[in-house]
Amino acid sequence: ESYQVLLPASFPYVDPTGWVALGRPFYGAAYNGSPPVGLSIVDGELRWQQNGYAAQPWSILWESPIVLDQWIRITWHLVLATDGLAELYINDSPVSVSSPVPAYQLSMSLLDASNDVGAWVSQLSVYYERNEFSQLTIYFKDFKIATTQAAAEG
Repeated sequence: ESYQVLLPASFPYVDPTGWVALGRPFYGAAYNGSPPVGLSIVDGELRWQQNGYAAQPWSILWESPIVLDQWIRITWHLVLATDGLAELYINDSPVSVSSPVPAYQLSMSLLDASNDVGAWVSQLSVYYERNEFSQLTIYFKDFKIATTQAAAEG
């Protein structure tokens, strides 16, 4: 899955107790909380994070300061299985995670109590903590689901 996102120059600071989720790479029934991995904005950073069912709940896999007024390409490579894997690419470059060892490919369960029934969907959305903002503008484009990275990013 691949898409581009732009946070306008007017994008507000998201304080450490708030969050803005940028789409869902996949999600399915039982719809019990957040997907196993997700990309969000917290405390001025873009964070790739696991959900509350992970072995280390809410652990941050990767983070980087947000960039305003510039298109950013986000690409996910996912194998949906209890012994699945996840890879994240930012602007066509793989993101390295440091836990448990530095790696670009993270072996992990991508089916947990949040989404272990299916069928799964992928969607672009702006989802944020209740009452955090009166309104929020984020731009998306070029959403694709494909079987290869080249096809998703092409």
